[in-house]
Amino acid sequence: MLERDFDPKTATYADPGYVGALTRFKELEERCTDGAAMNGTSYASALQAFASAQSAMYYQEILEFDQSANADSALKVSDFGFFRLPVPQGAKGDLKSIEGAPEGYMISSASKNIPLAIDFMKFVTSKENGQVLSAPPYGQPSATVGGASEATMNPAVVAGLKDINSASYLMPWLDTVNTPRVAAAWLSSLQALAGGSMTPVQVMDKVRQTAAAEAK
Repeated sequence: MLERDFDPKTATYADPGYVGALTRFKELEERCTDGAAMNGTSYASALQAFASAQSAMYYQEILEFDQSANADSALKVSDFGFFRLPVPQGAKGDLKSIEGAPEGYMISSASKNIPLAIDFMKFVTSKENGQVLSAPPYGQPSATVGGASEATMNPAVVAGLKDINSASYLMPWLDTVNTPRVAAAWLSSLQALAGGSMTPVQVMDKVRQTAAAEAK
């Protein structure tokens, strides 16, 4: 049902789990963050606060692990830990799946330097350079076969990759798996939810209306 909702032509957003998940998100916001003020917190500020050991937790991607805990940060590698968000009691669906998606590269067909861009991407995605990219100070695991070397990587990044490999499925981000207009409806409505100007029910009404308009 979830994947069906990614296509405006088949989307219904009828599952009550949507409102339930948004309600839980609101509870997390109220109990674990600055509340509505988190809308005014930049990505860089949140990451810096965590790396400086000024905040207890930070919801992040594996490519941020090395930026959060390294030889130069207040938060040391030995003190860094991570965990998956616990599955809610009574949750449906694939309980071993996790949220996330790999970083990717694209070359514009309108580029005047397509051959040069292709050569550059071959350079970046080589095994040798993949190992450089996956090691500090970059900490961005390479999807290239053999492009990640545990010998040089941050141990937290290595552990994170093993956790991903044990997942049954990677659920793409809402703003990448949906059509542009539906994705924009999700993003603006979720921001309004965090700010207190929309309820979970209103968020789903907005997303549902946008998907219906896209399907016409």
